[in-house]
Amino acid sequence: MRLVASLIFIALAADLFRWLEQHWWIVLPFAAGGGYMLFRRWKRRRDWFMALRLSGIEDIDRMSGQLFEQRLKLFFNDRGWRVELTPSSGDYGADLVGRDNAGQRVVIQAKRYQSAVGVHAIQEVLGGKAHYGASRALVITNSGYSANAYTLAEQAGVELWDRTRLIKELADGATSHRSRLTTTRPRGSELER
Repeated sequence: MRLVASLIFIALAADLFRWLEQHWWIVLPFAAGGGYMLFRRWKRRRDWFMALRLSGIEDIDRMSGQLFEQRLKLFFNDRGWRVELTPSSGDYGADLVGRDNAGQRVVIQAKRYQSAVGVHAIQEVLGGKAHYGASRALVITNSGYSANAYTLAEQAGVELWDRTRLIKELADGATSHRSRLTTTRPRGSELER
C-alpha cells in the first residue's frame, strides 16, 4: 500500500513539474514574495545586531546602579532633555528629575536588574512624580517587568522602557549623535589639518 501511495505521489509531482516548466511565469510572484520575505528577515536581524552593538547594553549589564543612572543622564541630556541626578538617598522615588525636550517636568526611575522589575518600582516613581510635581514618569531597566508592573504602569500612566526599548533608544541616540558629530564639525578645524 505504501509503495502504491509513493508511486502515485511521484507521478503527481512529475506532472506538476512538467506543468510548471510550461507555465514558469506563475512561479515568479511566489519566488519574488519569498525572496522579499527572506530579505526583510535578514534585514531585521542585521538591524537588531547593529542596535545591540551601538547601544552598549553589555556594558550597562556590568555597570553599578549609580553608573547606569549617570549613563541615562548623559543619554537624555544629549537628546535635548535637561535632567539631573537626585541625591542617592532621600530621592523620593526618582533617580533623575528635569524637563523633557517638550518642556514637561519628568521623573525617571532607573533599575539595572538581572531579573524582572516589580510593582515596587512603579510605586516609587509615582511617589517621585507627586513629590517633584512632574507630569511625566518613566521607569527604565536593562531587564523586563512583571505582569503586575505592566498593569499598574498602564493604569497610572507610567512609561516603561524594558531591555528591548532601551536598546533601540540607545542605538538611535548613538546613531543620531554620530551623525551630528560628522555633520557639525567646522571646516578648517584642527581635526582636518
